[in-house]
Amino acid sequence: MINLLPPEPPAAAPSSDPLSPAARAALARRLGDVRRCWARSPARRCVADRLRTTELAPDLEDGPSLAALEEAVHELAERRAELLEPVVEAAAVPEAPGRLLVCEFNMSIADGRSEAGSEGFFDLEDRPPWDTWLVCFGKVRPQQPDQPIECLISWVPEELVALACAGIDANRCGCIYWVGDRADGLRPDMLVP
Repeated sequence: MINLLPPEPPAAAPSSDPLSPAARAALARRLGDVRRCWARSPARRCVADRLRTTELAPDLEDGPSLAALEEAVHELAERRAELLEPVVEAAAVPEAPGRLLVCEFNMSIADGRSEAGSEGFFDLEDRPPWDTWLVCFGKVRPQQPDQPIECLISWVPEELVALACAGIDANRCGCIYWVGDRADGLRPDMLVP
């Protein structure tokens, strides 16, 4: 039999980008706020204190869903922007170098290894300080596609990258890593304008 119909166009390849356009826009906006907060924060003896502003502390239950994590990050970002509003010199803050970090939020082993290795940059549950939180996304597990892994992207100032690396190296479950280090569709060049 001869097929006289035109061939069907190939199906579009699924996007390997886990961030929606709205999440990408939020990341760009929030990254500027995080950098300004870092530039304004007083140098304290303890890194953990410098990046965990009490007014920004998220209200999360243990093992939050992706929706609950997204809501907490959104509220944190709104409060952070409000804290920055009275600052007139925002435009004068130079763009601080740093790296983007992924934390698989509910996948940690609370053994304190990352916390100790990073001198408190990561907490007991392998989470970065909340002052650095930017956006969330769900990562699909091949064996459980209906149960996404709740992932958080945060920004690490260049001067703390070595501490974060030490925490990543100490981590036994691989739930914290740099954007671009995994085949999850995230690359630094596609996230930061």
